[in-house]
Amino acid sequence: MAPPRLAPPELTDELVERVLLHIPPTDPAGLLRAALVRKRWGRLIFSRRFRSRFTATSTAGTPWWVSSATSRTPTARTCPASSPPTPSPSGPPRADLRGWRALDARHGRVLLRDLVWGPYLDVWDPFTGDRRPLTATPPIQDRWSWNAAVLCAQYDACDHLVCRGGPFLVVVLGAVDANSMSVCFYSSDTARWSTPRRLARLPEHGIDVVPPVLIGNALYFGIDLSRSILKYDLNTRKPSLIHQPHGSFAHFSVIMAMGNERLRVARLVGSKLFLSSMLAGPHGETAWSPDRVIELNDLLPVCALPVSSDFVGYAQGFQVFFVGTNDGLYSYERYSGVVKKVCDGTGIHGVVPYITLYIPGSYSHSHMVYDLSELNVSVNNMEYGGYSISLRAAFTSSEASDGASSGA
Repeated sequence: MAPPRLAPPELTDELVERVLLHIPPTDPAGLLRAALVRKRWGRLIFSRRFRSRFTATSTAGTPWWVSSATSRTPTARTCPASSPPTPSPSGPPRADLRGWRALDARHGRVLLRDLVWGPYLDVWDPFTGDRRPLTATPPIQDRWSWNAAVLCAQYDACDHLVCRGGPFLVVVLGAVDANSMSVCFYSSDTARWSTPRRLARLPEHGIDVVPPVLIGNALYFGIDLSRSILKYDLNTRKPSLIHQPHGSFAHFSVIMAMGNERLRVARLVGSKLFLSSMLAGPHGETAWSPDRVIELNDLLPVCALPVSSDFVGYAQGFQVFFVGTNDGLYSYERYSGVVKKVCDGTGIHGVVPYITLYIPGSYSHSHMVYDLSELNVSVNNMEYGGYSISLRAAFTSSEASDGASSGA
């Protein structure tokens, strides 16, 4: 009589996670099916550790949910960049924010600026609709030459998975007088602005209103009509000046991050997008190395031309550029070469990409939403949360018409 066959050993949590991490982010149904195989697998998939690891790998691929938050004068409006036939209940709601402009987006938050009544700021969560007004205006002198960034209060000690409703910081770079730039901080914990700290001489052409970039513990602001970049270390509170690549002055540039250390710049000249990477010399000096030139006329449809030279947007981690055209706003995925029309409308002057991992709260009853056309998965019950990775773009337009095909 043959001996009884022994059951194979149980896979460790680490091995199960390694297998699950191979599920492509473009196949949320696969992740959903895996979560329903066994309770243990479901707990692993919706654990904080796995969410962190999966988010890190998924940002290298195609986002699960793509939408746009339009910021116009005088109306800020949200709309999807891809138009699914049936919106999912777990997707971000539409919004109509009259008189506001998006300045920055990071760690699940969007920073809004009031364009009607003065330099008032709100921190907005597009998924929940929650808006947290700052209790006072920033202590700046020039209400036009300034820029701001929003970030988690624990920017250097948080995985930013579930901090979207927690404490935050707002950092403002502005003019403290006619000759000097200064920086000041707003903390949601104290609801107060810090005393402005003088950094450097105010450049001739002021401070560029383009989304700042956070790399490591430093924020990078564009200044002087794309001539320079101001680096501000949040830990040491020390500034440093970086000159942009030759020929950048007066051409719109966007600052990009390469990993956690290197800096890259893309500048738009006519219909060409010039990409350059910053290199560090042996004695600490900086130099720029040309990477690539992208001819947008060869990628966009004829009806979209010409390309607007007012701005170029970039979604960190997704390698997606946004450009304005005569036919509306278009996105270009650098590695795949895919070009998509985001929305109709002309007069667009800026793009603020918004990327977040949304985890809905638990419910007392179980229900499941799965919409393959939208590539969005949400599983909610008493034990697990839900997934929805979102890439959104906020753009500023001088027109208030209803030309956005994806509008409310």
